[in-house]
Amino acid sequence: MEPYFTVTVRCIDENRIQLSSTTDLVRAGDAYELVIPSFAGYTYQKTEGADQLAAVKDYATVTIYYTSSTNGVTEITTKDNRQKGIYNLNGMKLKKPVRGINIIDGRKVIIR
Repeated sequence: MEPYFTVTVRCIDENRIQLSSTTDLVRAGDAYELVIPSFAGYTYQKTEGADQLAAVKDYATVTIYYTSSTNGVTEITTKDNRQKGIYNLNGMKLKKPVRGINIIDGRKVIIR
C-alpha cells in the first residue's frame, strides 16, 4: 500500500481570521494542484508553503493570505433635508395650504 499525506490549505485575512480551510489526501509523490479561492470583500495577497506541492512527500500546510478590500464604512447615517412647512410650486412659503398643488413638509399634496 502506497503512503498518502494530507495537504491542508488555510485561507486567512490580515487579522489572522480564518476564512476557510480544506484538507485533501494526496498519494506520496503526486502533485497537488492549488486553486486560489476568491472571497467577497477580500483581495489575494500571497501564498506560503506552495513549494511543497510539486511532489508531495510529507504532510503539507499551505497558507493563503488575503487583505480586506472594503473601505471600512460600516454604517451610513443620513439626515432629512426636506424643508418643513408649506410651499407652493414656485418655492414661496405659505402660511396655510391653498387650492391646487402644495408642498407640505417636502411632499406634493393636492388641495381641491
